[in-house]
Amino acid sequence: METRLFVILISLLFSSIIGIVGYWLKNVHKEFKELIKELTLYTSRMKQLIVGIQMQIEKGIEIDIQELKTETKNLQERTGRLESKVAGLSEKSERRNS
Repeated sequence: METRLFVILISLLFSSIIGIVGYWLKNVHKEFKELIKELTLYTSRMKQLIVGIQMQIEKGIEIDIQELKTETKNLQERTGRLESKVAGLSEKSERRNS
């Protein structure tokens, strides 16, 4: 009789432990699932931000290149004008010296 009671109590205790562990695993699984979902969402947002930043950098570089081209063109034109002025002044000074 005592043995049967002991076996029943151990069975109940073991079943309770298994139930508690199962409940804990269910909750942990649910939390991990939510965490993975949040991390996936966060990762996709980060990817979108990175793409946006890359686009802004590329646009900025294109604008800088265009500005540099314009500035270079203006400097070349100015250099051409100054060279012609220098040539004109050189001719005048040669005529005076002759």
